[in-house]
Amino acid sequence: MDTKSMILDIDIKSEDPYYNSSDDDPEYCPVKTKRKPTVLDHCLCSNRNDSLENETNLSLSCTSSSFNSQCKLTILNGKFFKVISNKNNHIIAECQICLPKKKFIQGTTKATSNFIKHLRRIHSDIVTEYNEDNKLKKENEISKKRKTVQTAHSSIETRVVSQQEFDARILKFVINTMSPLSVLEDKSFLDIFQGMDLKVIGRKCSAKKIELLYVEHVENLKKDIQIQKYICTTSDIWSARRRSFIGVTCHWIDGDFKRKSYALSCQRFKGRCDYRRIAEVLQTVHTKFELDDEKVIATIGNNGFNFVKSFKIFGNIEETVRDKIVSNYSDTSEDDESSTEYDFVAEPKEFGDKGEEYVLPRHKQCASYILNLIATSDCKKAIQQSAKLCFKSTQAFIKCDSLWKKGAKPEISDVVTSCLGHTISTLGITKWNFLYNNVKQILVEKEKMPSLFQKLHLKYFTDGELLYLEEYCQVLEPIAITLNILQGQENTFYGILLPILFSLKTKLEKMQNLKDFKNGGEILLPTCLNSLKRRFQSIFQLKDEDAIIAAMCFPKFKLRWFNVVDENLCVTKDDLRRKLIVASKEFYNDNAIKNESLPEISEDYDGFFDFNEIAVHQSSTSGVSSSDASNQSKIELEVLHFLNDKRQNVAMLNDFPLIKKVFLKYNTCLSSSAPVERLFSFATIINAPRRHALSDANFERLVVLKANNL
Repeated sequence: MDTKSMILDIDIKSEDPYYNSSDDDPEYCPVKTKRKPTVLDHCLCSNRNDSLENETNLSLSCTSSSFNSQCKLTILNGKFFKVISNKNNHIIAECQICLPKKKFIQGTTKATSNFIKHLRRIHSDIVTEYNEDNKLKKENEISKKRKTVQTAHSSIETRVVSQQEFDARILKFVINTMSPLSVLEDKSFLDIFQGMDLKVIGRKCSAKKIELLYVEHVENLKKDIQIQKYICTTSDIWSARRRSFIGVTCHWIDGDFKRKSYALSCQRFKGRCDYRRIAEVLQTVHTKFELDDEKVIATIGNNGFNFVKSFKIFGNIEETVRDKIVSNYSDTSEDDESSTEYDFVAEPKEFGDKGEEYVLPRHKQCASYILNLIATSDCKKAIQQSAKLCFKSTQAFIKCDSLWKKGAKPEISDVVTSCLGHTISTLGITKWNFLYNNVKQILVEKEKMPSLFQKLHLKYFTDGELLYLEEYCQVLEPIAITLNILQGQENTFYGILLPILFSLKTKLEKMQNLKDFKNGGEILLPTCLNSLKRRFQSIFQLKDEDAIIAAMCFPKFKLRWFNVVDENLCVTKDDLRRKLIVASKEFYNDNAIKNESLPEISEDYDGFFDFNEIAVHQSSTSGVSSSDASNQSKIELEVLHFLNDKRQNVAMLNDFPLIKKVFLKYNTCLSSSAPVERLFSFATIINAPRRHALSDANFERLVVLKANNL
């Protein structure tokens, strides 16, 4: 021990009135040999007040004179203890409370319990003050950290959300998630916003606000409709939970050739479902949105008996001379869609009494629905003609149905996933292409299916049944692809209908010549082909002028499809060109249209179209000489130049102002009622059993607002 240490030891012992030789402790006396802290020591330290915890993670490199000003430890900040010596984080500090007596305590920056112990033993009245100072220091440190984070993100603009904006967000949540209004009063939901200076609106208040939002949306939609020249609507009737609803949607093409679609109504359909009641409800919706028969090009809708009859009697048919046709329909309310056949032809108008007050637009039947009939009822009738094939088909689909029903059970999903690596699709209720896709999935996983059927204790397919399902999918694949295109949301132009039906017919004819079916395909293929020709007779015989003009003014098709027209028809390309010229005369003017950059129509299904083109498509006007064209009128020249132009994107229509206007008129119409079916998909969720108390008015508001993405 050096002399300096001995003197320091004597000073401490002589000047401390509370010093007892028995208290010599290496922790307390700096001149004695150090010992390692025991487990008990650590326990004592850890059991003390939280404010007296070890203040760690501090590294001091300053001298004793500057330590107090830089020290972050409350106990050594100069108020309670003043640092005298600091060597390698080994501190000797003088107690400021003991002054004028000198009291020195040793410790380290990582273990300050000696200093705190002195306060507790000698200055117990000061401990409270120390605790308060220590607590305040910690709060200041937390505040500084928050300030640092806020400064780091100061570039992000913060703003206060008003109660009105918060209410709008809550309503948007309810509408878009299709949640019941009662969720707004659920405690778990309210806890999310606890502590915020915002109030969550209640159930009754939200219902009123949704009503106001719906009224505002209807007014805005009416303004948009007023400025449109051509509009198409779709309509259908849907039943669920012993209630019926009629849905109506509207569609148009804007200046950028983008399809705009909105839901107009999904109201309760009360009473008898007859043609007169249907006309009354549709008339009410059209009047509400100020839709007249001149603005509405056509309504694409349900092909059921009463629905079609309603438009036959009250629909607007463009005829120069209209003869009164006496209706002999019975007033039945049954809507047997599966057994009633309708061709895709324009029906003559049937007039009721002179006092009839309903006026409806023209009705165009849903092409997707007719294709579904071909794949279901027509094929079923053909299969039933052969007892052997009927038995094979029935057994195959019974086994498919057993698998789909088992796969829909939650306890079976793990077994299916372990065998296939994914779950199996369940059968759709309304659309045939769901059935086709599910059968296709079984065939794709054909190698894994035997083990899955065995684990599920199901009887597996025979070889003949598998061959039948394979030929079934081969024959009906073109129809399934056609349905996907017509029901899509991208290529939703009427001009696609005629080309795609001609392509479908061509593919089935090629399949008939190339394929040698022996397990059911030899019956299914001619059935599909003959039904297609019969049900779309007006298309294949080129009697549907709207479909012809819509396809001709579509840059992607023009007259490419004419190559596969029946040669027995007494129709030439010149005849078709004259139809387009006549349609263009309606829009003739000298005003040029400014060129704009427009998006191209999606070409995802471009490879499906088949027109037997041998080489690169040549212009449909290649037979017209320039000298002959120069003698044509301005309208005729524009039509000929358009048909001769090899570009296929819609942007080219800006170079042909008359053709552009023809395109907007004849392609506004849809070929499928798929949009109103999608509307009912929202209605199905909102009309869930837990929402049985939802009024008809609130139901319609929620469905319309959800469908229109508000």
